[in-house]
Amino acid sequence: MKNKTKLKTETKRAPNYSVKEKSLLLNILYDFKNIIENKKTDSTTWHEKDEAWQNITNIFNSQTVDCPRSKDSLRKYYDNIKKSVRKEVVKEKLHIKQTGGGVAEKTEGDCTKDLVLGLINEKTVYGLNTSFGGDTNEIPSNIDAKVTMPDQVETTEGATSAACENPKKGCYGIADEKPSCSLSVTEKDDWANFSASKLKNPVTPHLKQKWTKRRRPGIVQPASKLEEKYDHIANIKQELYHLEKEHILKREKREEHIFNLKKTKLELDIKLRELELKKHLDGI
Repeated sequence: MKNKTKLKTETKRAPNYSVKEKSLLLNILYDFKNIIENKKTDSTTWHEKDEAWQNITNIFNSQTVDCPRSKDSLRKYYDNIKKSVRKEVVKEKLHIKQTGGGVAEKTEGDCTKDLVLGLINEKTVYGLNTSFGGDTNEIPSNIDAKVTMPDQVETTEGATSAACENPKKGCYGIADEKPSCSLSVTEKDDWANFSASKLKNPVTPHLKQKWTKRRRPGIVQPASKLEEKYDHIANIKQELYHLEKEHILKREKREEHIFNLKKTKLELDIKLRELELKKHLDGI
């Protein structure tokens, strides 16, 4: 019976966090975010995190008006709110990119969301930026697009001609955009008289792509010049070696001379002390 009563007291449910408690906790966590959001897993970091959460608990309980909270309760709430914020961000991205028409679902504004995003690393929420294309929501701005009807497409010479064989499909051209792509129709672009046998013809120079070598460029200099350069470098290294050797020998000689001077000084001091001691004993 005692064990049952202990379990009942331990598993007693605390009241829900109020808005004031949420904002208070997140504002306190802002001063400790470098410790609690540290990704290291060694023992020292774990002890630092434990001490930080204990300090957070003490500060929170000293400033709150509602019931006091334990360290485990505050830590669990912070983990749960991080998960919920990540889910909300994923839902927002999903609603922005989904197709099918209609109005996107409105997300309820919450002040705690901005506070949590200021604490955690945004790369874990929004992902990494890549220069090779990704699923980010980057939309180009200042695009000047012009729509032309299928029966009035300007040619390169300024005249108008039929642009699309299928009247149901429209041709849309984008102006003032780099790289520019011309939608004009010329005599060379007429594919009506094209046959499969023409595929055997060699590729025109306009369609050939120039590839640059990624390997090292070939050595243009003759071998004799390279040998001269390497010999010059070897001679410089040899001179440096001799200079360094002379410097080391001079330093050793200087140190040996200083050592001998100190040695003679100590010997003279010993002799002087012996004479003083002998005089003192003779006087007695």
